[in-house]
Amino acid sequence: MSTIPPPLLDLREVQPADLALFFEHQRDPLACQMADFPAREREPFFAHWASILVNPQVTARTILADGGVAGNIVCWRQGSRRLVGYWLERQHWGRGIATRALAAFVALLGARPLFAYVAAHNLTSQRVLEKCGFAPLGEEGGELVYILADTSATRARVEIAPYRPAWAAEFRQIAAVLRRGLGALALRIDHIGSTAVPGLPAKDIIDLQISVAALDKPLDAALKALGYLRRADISHDHQPPGATAPPEHWQKWYFREPPSQRRTHVHVRVLGRANQRYPLLFRDYLRAHPATAAAYAQLKRRLADHLADGETYPEVKDPAVDLIYLAAEEWAAATGWQPPPSDA
Repeated sequence: MSTIPPPLLDLREVQPADLALFFEHQRDPLACQMADFPAREREPFFAHWASILVNPQVTARTILADGGVAGNIVCWRQGSRRLVGYWLERQHWGRGIATRALAAFVALLGARPLFAYVAAHNLTSQRVLEKCGFAPLGEEGGELVYILADTSATRARVEIAPYRPAWAAEFRQIAAVLRRGLGALALRIDHIGSTAVPGLPAKDIIDLQISVAALDKPLDAALKALGYLRRADISHDHQPPGATAPPEHWQKWYFREPPSQRRTHVHVRVLGRANQRYPLLFRDYLRAHPATAAAYAQLKRRLADHLADGETYPEVKDPAVDLIYLAAEEWAAATGWQPPPSDA
């Protein structure tokens, strides 16, 4: 049985004659529905492309399939982000052209990170992004946000920094903004993780926990209004061995910092659940047991020195963290430990 060879693909500079074809492509009602973007009328469409072609911060290419114009692909800057998007004529759907064109385009661009917005119902474009290495970052304004991260940075060795007293002050600054923005939605805002333990070396990332009554839409909207980005692919915590709490006790939301803010990991958990108690108890146990904290620091340094792939650092570290947590639970039972007042 003979097979149909894939179309020859090329990306070239956009030529003036291409714009009339682009205009017709974006008038396709089904394509507009898939993209969740309305067609432009002729005058604003050509004015839009005229601005694209003279903007030095925009990279645009015509997608050619077997020598014919199949669509376009563009990278532009929006605030601190570099976004990519493409439009493909319907007759070329389902032929692998979008995936090949996007892969070639991001290789051409080189610099990372890159971002893309896609309608939640557009599963085809989501698959195209994922095939090209993009990962879901969260949701903004009803659209899904995808990121193509810097692979070299992602897989770089973990850097463990000596303890910095400034971490506590940086947490307070970040928490104060969150407290003003969230108000009563945040039942607690606490400094957690290694940067919250005096004297403990750590990655230079501020971890904080927001304890809430529920993971709901008003909370999501309030955090996004402050510029935080929710990672939709991170929705549960690691569950330690022997844990008896029901599965929902390990659910959480995870947000990254606004573009202009120092590196921050925001963990949002429901007050009173097992995963909300875990980081507070872990932190307080290390604060009360300097020798254990010192041994934990040695473990982190050795993992950072010997792991070739930084992405595996949390996974490899989890069993040791669980061992400390089990000792912390015994300490809590013996001392009657309860979470202290909120940090902010």
